Amino acid sequence: MKTKKVQLEDREVEVRRFLATQIEEFFAEDEGKSDKEKQAFSLVADVVVGGFKGTRKFLTLCTDLSEGEITKLDMEEYSLLVEAMKELNPNFFAQYRSTLTAMGRALEKIGE
Repeated sequence: MKTKKVQLEDREVEVRRFLATQIEEFFAEDEGKSDKEKQAFSLVADVVVGGFKGTRKFLTLCTDLSEGEITKLDMEEYSLLVEAMKELNPNFFAQYRSTLTAMGRALEKIGE
């Protein structure tokens, strides 16, 4: 499995590629939600993935850090880990963003 070591101020963190099962479990949180809730998720998901909360969840999938540890990182350290995560998982992030963009456009047309 491809990994990348990122040196933080006080330790070294290994970032690794996502496993397919981790991604399935992450998105399984949608199961059981109403269509309205799923649409709301779709509209904000692109922002969340780029935002701190969503990114923290993704970082817990590909590092050994907890969400609590991630929240204590300074922005430079946080950015290094996010950069490594996106570098090691480019297909996932490209596919996810393009899918959400298309969904957003479709929902805009529905609302017209």
